[in-house]
Amino acid sequence: MVQKIFSFSFLIWCVLISGCTIRKPLVTNLPLEQEPVTSTEDPYLFLEERESAEAVAWAKERSDKSIAQLTSHPRFASIKADVKKIRSATDRLAAPSLMGNYVYNFWTDTAHPKGIWRRTLAKDYADNKPNWETLIDVKALADADKQNWVWKGTSCLEPEYRYCLVHLSDGGEDAVIVREYDTKKKEFRADGFTLPEAKHTLAWWSEDMILLATDFGPGSLTTSGYPRVVKKWKRGTKFTDAELLLEGEVEDVAVGVGAAIRKSGTRGLVLRAPTFFENIYWSYSDKGGLTKLPLPLDAEGMGSTEDDMLVRFRTEWKLGSTTIAAGSLVSFPVDYENDAQWEKGLRLIYVPDSRSSLDGVVTTKNHVFVSAMTEVKSVLLIAEKKDGEWKTTPAELPKDGTIEVLTTDDNRDELYVQYQSFLSPTTIYRGEKKADAEAFTWTAVAKLPDRFDPKDMTSEQRYATSKDGTQVPYFVMRKKDIQMDGSNPTLLYGYGGFEVSLLPGYKSEVGKTWVENGGVYVIANIRGGGEFGATWHKAAILENRQRAYDDFIAVAEDLIANKYTSPRRLGIRGGSNGGLLVGAVTMQRPELFNAVICAVPLLDMVRYQALPPGDSWTAEYGSATDPIVGPVIRSYSPYQNISKDKKYPNIYFWSSQKDDRVHPGHARKMVARMEEYGHKVTYYESTAGGHGGAGDIDQSIADEAMAIAYLYQQLVD
Repeated sequence: MVQKIFSFSFLIWCVLISGCTIRKPLVTNLPLEQEPVTSTEDPYLFLEERESAEAVAWAKERSDKSIAQLTSHPRFASIKADVKKIRSATDRLAAPSLMGNYVYNFWTDTAHPKGIWRRTLAKDYADNKPNWETLIDVKALADADKQNWVWKGTSCLEPEYRYCLVHLSDGGEDAVIVREYDTKKKEFRADGFTLPEAKHTLAWWSEDMILLATDFGPGSLTTSGYPRVVKKWKRGTKFTDAELLLEGEVEDVAVGVGAAIRKSGTRGLVLRAPTFFENIYWSYSDKGGLTKLPLPLDAEGMGSTEDDMLVRFRTEWKLGSTTIAAGSLVSFPVDYENDAQWEKGLRLIYVPDSRSSLDGVVTTKNHVFVSAMTEVKSVLLIAEKKDGEWKTTPAELPKDGTIEVLTTDDNRDELYVQYQSFLSPTTIYRGEKKADAEAFTWTAVAKLPDRFDPKDMTSEQRYATSKDGTQVPYFVMRKKDIQMDGSNPTLLYGYGGFEVSLLPGYKSEVGKTWVENGGVYVIANIRGGGEFGATWHKAAILENRQRAYDDFIAVAEDLIANKYTSPRRLGIRGGSNGGLLVGAVTMQRPELFNAVICAVPLLDMVRYQALPPGDSWTAEYGSATDPIVGPVIRSYSPYQNISKDKKYPNIYFWSSQKDDRVHPGHARKMVARMEEYGHKVTYYESTAGGHGGAGDIDQSIADEAMAIAYLYQQLVD
């Protein structure tokens, strides 16, 4: 991807917590040690040892049984065949990464289960006639190194993009090693930058210099397990001996770095994140060193142009006599001198209303592209500075779906975006504005073939009324002619946290394996997400967390009341924070559901801070030891609320031994306690893949096929 100032995001640690883009905590984060848990109180603490022989053997015994059960389901073979056909299809779209004269892409198929990093000439990609050249075959590299490498991306030095820092993970963990690759010679550099396994944040400063936040040794990490020290590292020297730029506090979430290489010189950004949603920013230059920027803690850097720094404000803020509305995107002069200079140079780019929000920002040579949402549907705005003011126009792209910017290049006015909706396959568009043109032109470069038959299907947006009267939107994908008699097997998906938004998208596997066979698919846009900006998110954090669960329950009840489905036919699915969501609502209202897919979940919220990097999420959840938030956490924490007497559906818990973001101990302990109480559960723990999923395509196909087979087992059979 093109490197830009502010280009990193702590959101990817949580997304999904898939990630991957909370703010200021309302309560004090008290040390967890004030309330220790003993083995007498919790006999399953041994399952928190992620890779101990005892815990791994415990997980394997249950996983083997679950695999045998689910793969023997009568529909499993056909489901797996459909998933394999979709995930390994040669006519899949190759997502572009535009770098100089080339488009780069990471590609997996059955011949390359761990994937290949490849490139083609940008002109050939634009003409939809790519001639791909493989640079790195991850399986071949893994075999040569005798390591279970999983690809985690690259960071390349602009504007030539010859040198790239390649990130590789052992089995899919967030922690990676780094090696420098020469794309001209097509080999790793003998004198290249290399880093041992850690959770790094880095940015190119020049060909021989890197800004780096990593594990520099004892005392260099936060209590969350992320870097707290920033250094400037010169080629040919030990990274541990690099020049110190900044030290954060041990109690911070992390520190981070970013850089933008411009014609006027390289500009850097260094930040401290006291909490997941707070940042303290410094600009950095060789001449001036670090300069602290006078931004509020909940401001979010969104990028930069040659002249301007782009900032989003989550809450209302005043600079001098100027008031900036919550949710706004503004620009400031890139070189901060004083508040008066900043106020004079401040310019508004985007101001949302109560039903809109900012979703993302990217830049090209002369333009800023603003991805926004209105009623949970995308719009892409093109901002251009004319006579000192920003003027925005909507891009001429399809509506009523989701538009996502895939890649840009700051050296020219060119970008690639993709559009999709529930029933419209993903289409990649190339946007370009020539020097003498008035506007961008958009050309469809490639379109995904239909993966299911949409002619008898429809999608709709509906609203459910939550417990406190809030209207909660949700999307439904279904066949047009289903009978509203409560008999339809229905899968309800949700997340509801960390300001992550769920938008309409082309769900190839859902459409083929579920909706085509008469199933209903639902996405709930509950509070805690970012669908309507920071207010929608903040409404369901800390002591108000229950609102997210009330919203999800309200959607389930609305589906039942309108006879889309019934409790016998209703299943729910969520991962990570979404795993906490489905775990919590199942403990509270088990009578509503007959299938629950609870993937890579948080479940023991009393001890989540004790399992790294759980301490980084206190701004979202609070602490179980806090006198205000603690009782709320205990009221919804799934592990502490399992009942011996309630009847639960057979829950499918799905975790990963290599997950170093959300500890598999959460799922393991939940399963152990439910088994102790006599409840039937299904547990599957993969041995690779980490928090983001499987380590190779074959495993990902089998994993997804088992999950879908489970839904048929519970909701159809």
